[in-house]
Amino acid sequence: MDNKTVCEIFEASERASDLKKSFMCAQESLHDGMISSPWPIFIYALSVLFIAFLAQRSASRKFIHSGKEKNQ
Repeated sequence: MDNKTVCEIFEASERASDLKKSFMCAQESLHDGMISSPWPIFIYALSVLFIAFLAQRSASRKFIHSGKEKNQ
């Protein structure tokens, strides 16, 4: 079986537009960069922790009344 990349397949195609060819080649290079680098995993983990922190922080806040409080 011939191991052609997506970019090579689209470049060989006569029916695909130039925009589609350039988009698929850029997407493939981005995917290869994401696979070969550990940074996306760290960024994903930090964003999950940040969202969990925000959710926990917002759930622990006391309810604040928007109107004037009555003095009794």
